[in-house]
Amino acid sequence: MKPGCEVIAPKENPNDDSVRVLELKVNSGDIVEGGQIIAVLETTKASFDLEAPESGFLYWKTTENDLVPAGQEIARIFGERQSDFEKQSKKLESGPVMTKKAEKLMKESGLSEKDFPGNQRITVSDVEKLVRGKPAPSREDFEETELVSWKSPNAYKFREIEALTRSARNVVSSRVVRLIDFVKINDLLQAWNRRHGSTLSYLELMMNSAAQILAEFPFFNATYTSGKIGFYKKIQVGFAIHIDDQGLKVPVVKNADQISLSAFSAQVKDLTLKYCRDELSAADLSSGTFTVTDLSAKGVVDFDPVIHLNQSAILGLCCANAAGESRLVLAFDHRLGDGLMGAEFLEALEEKAYEKLAENGE
Repeated sequence: MKPGCEVIAPKENPNDDSVRVLELKVNSGDIVEGGQIIAVLETTKASFDLEAPESGFLYWKTTENDLVPAGQEIARIFGERQSDFEKQSKKLESGPVMTKKAEKLMKESGLSEKDFPGNQRITVSDVEKLVRGKPAPSREDFEETELVSWKSPNAYKFREIEALTRSARNVVSSRVVRLIDFVKINDLLQAWNRRHGSTLSYLELMMNSAAQILAEFPFFNATYTSGKIGFYKKIQVGFAIHIDDQGLKVPVVKNADQISLSAFSAQVKDLTLKYCRDELSAADLSSGTFTVTDLSAKGVVDFDPVIHLNQSAILGLCCANAAGESRLVLAFDHRLGDGLMGAEFLEALEEKAYEKLAENGE
């Protein structure tokens, strides 16, 4: 049998080790053309189309809603029909194979096949492993009382849950807080806007200021894995955005330390507009090295930002309190930084923000 052409799950986002199969656009055994869209895949913060690398008969090795490792073969394309692959595809469509003991234990534990995405065979050990990590109380406990209405999270939220869970398992999170004079900085911000005929926001100012100082604090522009620290060669700052039901996403300003304040503001506004139009690409959402999240518009005076997967720090922006002071919250991975380093970062951040607002140029 000819080897055929492998269709690989791409690694669109360096922060993701896997992708979810949202939708299969063609069936196994269908004839596809090179460049034809054959599936919709999803990373942590974006969905994207997968195209057929060449023409031929396509046979899937995955099903919808599977979570597959990036780089894994998910389909193969042949120049002629393949009976062996058709048999495999029918097994995939009919669901995973399981032993009777595993099926019995699943029912007793309130689990179903959907709790084992990507498994083509479910064993007792698979079920026991999931049960051990299953939070209590169980869903069945609530259903009997009729006090809970169950609803599955949408695809965006599901991916967010998975990413944040993986991040929480791999980060030793700490935080430091610095109070700044929000009234003063806001007055200077408005004055800067009048001088430049601009609409620079507090978020854009702090993102740009953070980008300018991250080179002095490389441990906050890094990642920790397998006992080693990886320092990112570029400074690429993402910002969390969540409007209505479109889901939380983190667009990224690339090479953020090399952009003027005015150009930086324009890029953030452009990415925000693309989010509202649901036009963000995988490239727009990938390769972030540091993140800023802003809840000041929601009246939040303090919160705990969650560090993103494969990053070491995140900056949280809060609204002013009754005294006119606002908190800058830096959450960081304590394996890479410490409280003193975090305090010095926030001090430098405030100084850089005042410096940027005092500049006459852009």
